[in-house]
Amino acid sequence: MNSKRLTLIFVNIFWFVVIAFISYRMPLYVDDYVHRMSFVSGEEITSVSMIPTSVREYYMTWGGRAVSMFLIQLMLMLPKWVYAVLNALFYICLVHLETGFLMVARDEKNGEWIRPITMSILFLFTWFFMPDFMEVVTWMTGSITYLWMNVVILGFGYIYYADMFGVGTNVTEKDGKYGALWKKAICVIGLSCFGLCAGWSDESGACTLMVALFLYVVGRIRNKRAISADKWARIIFAIIGFGMLMLAPGNRIRIADAQGQAETGVSLAGILVHRLGRETFYSVLYLTIPIAICAFVYFMNKEGRVTVRDVFNDWLNGGVPFFAFLAFISIYVMTFSAGFADRIFQFPFIMISVGFGIALSGFFKAHINVMWQMRIQRAAWIAIILLMILVLAEVTAGTLYSAQAGTFFDRRMFYYHINDAIIDGLLPGNGIQ
Repeated sequence: MNSKRLTLIFVNIFWFVVIAFISYRMPLYVDDYVHRMSFVSGEEITSVSMIPTSVREYYMTWGGRAVSMFLIQLMLMLPKWVYAVLNALFYICLVHLETGFLMVARDEKNGEWIRPITMSILFLFTWFFMPDFMEVVTWMTGSITYLWMNVVILGFGYIYYADMFGVGTNVTEKDGKYGALWKKAICVIGLSCFGLCAGWSDESGACTLMVALFLYVVGRIRNKRAISADKWARIIFAIIGFGMLMLAPGNRIRIADAQGQAETGVSLAGILVHRLGRETFYSVLYLTIPIAICAFVYFMNKEGRVTVRDVFNDWLNGGVPFFAFLAFISIYVMTFSAGFADRIFQFPFIMISVGFGIALSGFFKAHINVMWQMRIQRAAWIAIILLMILVLAEVTAGTLYSAQAGTFFDRRMFYYHINDAIIDGLLPGNGIQ
């Protein structure tokens, strides 16, 4: 086993241990206390057989996120270490999927060193810049609703992205040729269920997935490339899941409740202006730095010379502008929702992270020649290890301080003082103040 593979294994183990540790130490918080009880009887859930009826009642009376609610109630019933292990695995899967989108050919020798470095940087990028990290990564209800479901969306979307742009996989070239008929049937059924779960996930990510699948179909038609029956089946199941999410009876009750509390007596124009301002305001707060970093690397990759045509061509080829567009969609689709939470910024951040990874790997590939390759690798790994030590110090200090205070480790990246009187209460999620 070569040193690069060993280094990558070490990086993955490091992040697994970090996320599993802080996930295990995260206590039950806010909604967890409600979700551990049956929505039917109010009793604490003690067996798996109680969960389906509870989730059905939730679906009919409160919200459409039935898949994530089933998993939440299951994890709350099981020992805490089960959730901690699975949560760490989902976190690692997230970064591996982001890395999977990178446009580095497997058979190109000069690109072999780029993937592990880019993956390691994406791990650090996610740690330092993920909005509301605790609420979407370590808090059980939040991480299952957002992190786990967004991993499902990203994994399902990758299948079609790879098929459209031919990125780093030969699986799509053999689509429909799985050997024995029973193997093909299992694969089609499994991926169709995968699509159902991707559509039946969370509103922001699922809406973006629908837009991406629409663009996929248009692109295939435009390029006169047929779409196989099994790919259509997955798309149809994803649409069915999306319909189940958005048309849940409980959604109407929850939306009516949110509107009643927040938007009574406000004109439609006032509501739309407020919501557009709300999305823009919080996007600036949470995503300015990640977007700036991604844009900087993208323009450096172009050597500072980029035209509208370049951006459009990159968009058509599934490059950085394409993922910036998906991030934009996932933010402003919330304009149609009365409810709002900072947690919805995880999915746009993931899209920005994918774009950043593509830009970074492209920069390495285009601008680092063989003579400088070893020096750049050495410098990059030194910087990565130093930042990982910083992460370890942060987790250690945060754990000790939170234990002394009788609370939990809540890592955040603040670009403003959250209690600042000028900002506090400005453009709140629900309503106009």
